[in-house]
Amino acid sequence: MTVENQAPRCPVCGNDRKAGPKGKPFYGFERVAWHLASKAIAGGRRHRAWIEERVDGPVLNRSALLKYVDILTDVVEAHQPLVAETPAGFLDEIDLKVEIATAAITVERRLSTYIREVLIEKYGKEDSGWWAQGVKKPIRDKCNSKMEDCRYREHPFFYTDLIDYGDIIHKNWILFEHDFKRLSPSYLVKKELIEDLVKFNELRHLVHGSRRTIPTIDDNEFVGMFLSAVHEMTSPA
Repeated sequence: MTVENQAPRCPVCGNDRKAGPKGKPFYGFERVAWHLASKAIAGGRRHRAWIEERVDGPVLNRSALLKYVDILTDVVEAHQPLVAETPAGFLDEIDLKVEIATAAITVERRLSTYIREVLIEKYGKEDSGWWAQGVKKPIRDKCNSKMEDCRYREHPFFYTDLIDYGDIIHKNWILFEHDFKRLSPSYLVKKELIEDLVKFNELRHLVHGSRRTIPTIDDNEFVGMFLSAVHEMTSPA
């Protein structure tokens, strides 16, 4: 990859350094992603709009923004100016990474909203209902621990991840079975959906965890298929 010899810039405001007269330059795309998330959390409408445009809908809350910093890193990198000597094929590769990264945000956002609404409808909106009865204690304990370590504290549920969603769906299968049946013939049994959720999560981590790993066309096709399934399952009947 060849990028102009300068600090990466915010794609919204153009800043290339931290705030303040002695602000140091952003030394990586992750710092730009933190800048974007922080600005959005603080009420920056342009920065929030830029993020929301690329994650297919409104950002849930503060913890969701912070949770997506690692994914936003890839999105920010793809919007930096490239010099003419960019290797052939690089833009296609980065496009694949961005598609997978943004799909991951959309999947997490939709599943989070959907699962919470289903549990509340069944067990009630009080924490003693949907949270205590619909989510296993180990997951609740893990989320409570994450919340305590976070500066911006939300309800513990917002610290769940994709693997937790699979566990919650499995535990409360009778509540989700009706929506799952709409996915036939793509999925015939619950196990296939849970396995693909794990596969999707592994691919997401692989994409934003390694700068050397390039997703394949097959990976991208799987992501598109899984994203369509999540849209179908979580949309009103």
